[in-house]
Amino acid sequence: MNVNAVCPGPVQTPMLAAVADEETLRTRSRSIPRGRLSTPEDQAGAVLYLASDHASMVCGQALDVDGGALLGWYDPETYFRRRGAPR
Repeated sequence: MNVNAVCPGPVQTPMLAAVADEETLRTRSRSIPRGRLSTPEDQAGAVLYLASDHASMVCGQALDVDGGALLGWYDPETYFRRRGAPR
């Protein structure tokens, strides 16, 4: 038996667009190290990998597919403003 999980971060979908305004989405995108929200295709790529023979020894894992959002990074402006550091 092999059990893994894909844990998506914010994904650009019609549902997300319905609950978040453009400014919120831009702000959120800037806080992600990859610089953008993920797409359904990003999530599908992770699922395809886990379903492939390339992942035959990957078992019991939770794969975060979030562009680094869980790292807690800030966009550069917020980072420097919060630390009072000159740019």
